[in-house]
Amino acid sequence: MGKATNIQTDDEIQIDETKVHSLADLLLQSDLLAGMARADGKVLGIENMVAETYFEQQDNQQSTLVKQHYDYIVQDEDTDARLSTVMGFMKKLSTEDKYKLLRCLSAVAVCDGDLDPRELAIIEQFAKVMEIDPGKI
Repeated sequence: MGKATNIQTDDEIQIDETKVHSLADLLLQSDLLAGMARADGKVLGIENMVAETYFEQQDNQQSTLVKQHYDYIVQDEDTDARLSTVMGFMKKLSTEDKYKLLRCLSAVAVCDGDLDPRELAIIEQFAKVMEIDPGKI
């Protein structure tokens, strides 16, 4: 017979749910920013730098993991199809965080010197889903 395994009960497992939710939110945001970078059909290094800077500014110890996730997702063609779903999950962000993310989306959209109609559509869709005014950025 094999050795008995000790199983922890829920009371013994300590999880900081704030950090879990924060990481989940950042991963969703990386999906959205990757979708924006892909929107005009080309992903430029400057777009990636803007997204990475956003993650670094979030004061989260998980920024390396989030940047790695972004690097993977930005190459995934299915990212585009998930944008609406991703936006729906982010409705719970604070108003301040919604505007921070909108500013970053806008920066990614225009950092190549051109605002593609598909990029503008993502910005408008995000503002509508988040129920915020894009004119306030």
